Amino acid sequence: MLIYANTNQNAIEQASTATTPGVTAQEIFLGSVLPLDGRTAGIGIKISAGFDAALAGQIINGRTVRILYADDLYEPILTPLKVRRLQKQGIFALLGNVGTPTTAAALPIIKQHGIPAVGFFTGTSLLRTGRGLMLNYRASYAQETETVIKAAIQAGVKPEQVCAYVQNDAYGKDGLLGMATALKQ
Repeated sequence: MLIYANTNQNAIEQASTATTPGVTAQEIFLGSVLPLDGRTAGIGIKISAGFDAALAGQIINGRTVRILYADDLYEPILTPLKVRRLQKQGIFALLGNVGTPTTAAALPIIKQHGIPAVGFFTGTSLLRTGRGLMLNYRASYAQETETVIKAAIQAGVKPEQVCAYVQNDAYGKDGLLGMATALKQ
């Protein structure tokens, strides 16, 4: 996030309390929607602890960086409500949201309000359109699968020996895309 903030220094420098959501003269507010309770809480708790440690004492252009968390229990039906709540609280960007199905549920609100999305914990291709305010730090599921298939072929596996057993969702579709890309080469 600090890299994103520094690359968007012009936006922050030109921000006034009335024009840029989440940026005041003293603070920059970030938001994160992640599971803090439930079966996947371990991921959200560790990510939030990492953000708290990384952002502690951070100052960007004289502004303290603060992060607001919202717990969606890794339930896509809750995610839009949590994103809207953070948006209404006035965040500058969303940081590290967790999950592919929850990201898919959040995207309409993110796009509608022009909220920057930074470092979401998902490999979905939904965040890799090459447009908008999305900054990824990990490979997509398609890129991961493509790399694995290419390595297998280089190790002697014949393309006709490659098969896939996939979920019928965003994970599976991205995996098939990566496999198809690798096999075309």
